[in-house]
Amino acid sequence: LSVSSIKPNLFLSQLLWVILDILIILFSSLINWRSLVNYKWFVFGFYFLTILLVIIALIFGRPIRGTRGWITFHNNQFQPAELMKIALIIVYAEYLRRRHVSVASLRTIALTFFYFLIPAFIILRQPDFGSASLLFTLWFGFLLISGLPTKRIIAGVIMLAVLSTFAWYFFLKPYQKDR
Repeated sequence: LSVSSIKPNLFLSQLLWVILDILIILFSSLINWRSLVNYKWFVFGFYFLTILLVIIALIFGRPIRGTRGWITFHNNQFQPAELMKIALIIVYAEYLRRRHVSVASLRTIALTFFYFLIPAFIILRQPDFGSASLLFTLWFGFLLISGLPTKRIIAGVIMLAVLSTFAWYFFLKPYQKDR
């Protein structure tokens, strides 16, 4: 109610989005998502569509707070990096479900890292270090819960510490370090 007293148009816009969100939630509750996730074309189609949206944001996006990661239409903004988080969760769930026996193999770890690396590279070009680091956290978290042996986890943490130190001194800009 306090928003409506400051900017009535903002209140109506927010109310409209809340109603639209409720309708989307109700509609999506009618879909059998488990059967859709079993289809590789759906999982990877959603993944590549989201990558395409991230590329569109990089090329055509209007800079907002120093990041060219937003797609703007009319007065509304959309950040495809947020959708990328959902896409990666779906891809990792589908891929690691099928490869749960071989999760410790370097091939499986490398391929899941590759799924992270493609969107992370594009998102870092925007530059949005926060979203890219969250994508990394998703990848690492999925490896942890998928039954990766302790030796591989320790090796990964050591490599992460070395890479983080290198990035701190040679990659991050001063404003990123201040955050």
